[in-house]
Amino acid sequence: MERLVLKRKEFMLFQAFIYEHIGISLGEHKIYLVQARLAKRVKQLGLESFGAYYDFLVADKRGGELEYLSSLISTNVTSFFREAKQWEFLKQKLHEILEQRGGKLRIWSAACSSGEEPYSLAMFFKEHLPRDKTYDIKILATDVSSKVLKIATQGIYSHKACNNLDAHYVERYFSSLYHNQQPAYQIDESLKKMVLFREFNLVTGNYDLFKST
Repeated sequence: MERLVLKRKEFMLFQAFIYEHIGISLGEHKIYLVQARLAKRVKQLGLESFGAYYDFLVADKRGGELEYLSSLISTNVTSFFREAKQWEFLKQKLHEILEQRGGKLRIWSAACSSGEEPYSLAMFFKEHLPRDKTYDIKILATDVSSKVLKIATQGIYSHKACNNLDAHYVERYFSSLYHNQQPAYQIDESLKKMVLFREFNLVTGNYDLFKST
């Protein structure tokens, strides 16, 4: 099969489809990135062109291919305790927020990727909530990609993914294991119980999901 080239008209079709169904806005300069990410899938399906793949995508009424497309297009940039300033702000305001809400918090980690953000929240609360009181805290973590949610649910991370974590957090909230023949860390079950992971599309999803959480 010859090298696949994404024509500008084809790119514009994908550009509009992805924005409408996934909520990701792709600028004109992303044409080569989209070409690179979709080419392998086009070949896997035995299709002749990106145009044929677009037709296949639109014809898939069950949504399975849309989910696959989401995993290809999404850029999952995440880490534990990203953006130090926001954690410092939360630390300063935590007790005030808890008092205002009667000790009850419902937190939504949207586009949670592989789980580092919601697990960071869980560790944060474990560290900073008074031990002599009981609080009602639930963290809902959603992402459009079932692939990254599987990683999040397992809670297994490479040593590299935990490099920026203070040793105290690693010792207290992770256990060592081998995963895919590589040394890794697994998140503690007490943190897993604080987080509910769900697949959710921010554009097309049913927001009634949040009424029961």
